[in-house]
Amino acid sequence: MKNIMLKNAFAAMKKSKSRFFSIFGIIAIGTGFFAGLLSSAPAMRISSDHYYDRTSLLDYRLVSTYGFDDNDIKALKESLDGANVYPGYYTDAFVNTDTGEKKVARVYSLDKTGENNPYSSLDIV
Repeated sequence: MKNIMLKNAFAAMKKSKSRFFSIFGIIAIGTGFFAGLLSSAPAMRISSDHYYDRTSLLDYRLVSTYGFDDNDIKALKESLDGANVYPGYYTDAFVNTDTGEKKVARVYSLDKTGENNPYSSLDIV
């Protein structure tokens, strides 16, 4: 039974060589693309970790639709066993450009680095 199936498969490949090589090529391209994605992920992690360490970027970010009050921040500091907690705010706003266009910008609050918040320093490019 296996011999007949193999003979039939090879006969089909001989009859339609272009179809076989097309499918083989598609599979080879897909395999190469997948291997490239798998190999780039560790490099991206190392690069982003280096950037986060260099700029002292935050480790966790908690967001609330209603916001956090002082009791929530105090409870969070107690539950994290002395970890650094720095509350901040952000909002989305419309900004008028020089050309008269309106664009959307996200505005973050930020303490002066080194005074109240030694973390999340600005990286000006």
